[in-house]
Amino acid sequence: GAEGGGPVWRDLAGLWVSAGRSDIERRTASGVPVEIQLDSLAAKLNGAVARTSYSLLAQRSEKTFLGRGVSAERAPETGWDQSGPFDLAKLSSETLLGEGWGLDASVSLTSGVFRLEPRGRDAIVLGADGVWRGGFLSSIRQPSSEQAQLETFGSLRTGAVIHSPRFGVQWRHQQDSLHDFCGERATVTYAPGAALPDLSLLWAEQS
Repeated sequence: GAEGGGPVWRDLAGLWVSAGRSDIERRTASGVPVEIQLDSLAAKLNGAVARTSYSLLAQRSEKTFLGRGVSAERAPETGWDQSGPFDLAKLSSETLLGEGWGLDASVSLTSGVFRLEPRGRDAIVLGADGVWRGGFLSSIRQPSSEQAQLETFGSLRTGAVIHSPRFGVQWRHQQDSLHDFCGERATVTYAPGAALPDLSLLWAEQS
């Protein structure tokens, strides 16, 4: 990874940027290799105007997981390839009102896409040994949120004691959609004698 920054406008604004990648390789308990890749990119602008200081943050992160879910009950071809970015944007400010009092305000937005695609494309089969083979369900999740916050802070002295009260309000809206589906692998086959698991995740669509 790398990061750097500096003043954009002397005494008024500065910019900081960072980027990084982590590559992780490991094996499951059954000896199957899986690969995980973490990517991140962020930029932050800080500045001040009169009695107000502010910062603007923009960030994108993404996790790629090749072979997620592989276990003793799921053959390698049923493992998922996970992908999808997550984005964050946040604007915050602090204004000094005088006499030790001030005002903090912030607004933030998040959005993301979380995909799980099975490595195998064959029909989903549950064997008599309790192991899934052939393929598995696909999944797409799309979380998002909006948040706003306003706080006032100050300093009060009572005798030799100094108090730092804060009062504020917050509004938050969050939504999350989830779709699980089998696609062309809509038929699930069970071998004779196979114990039937909870297949609530194999609904045609869930939201």
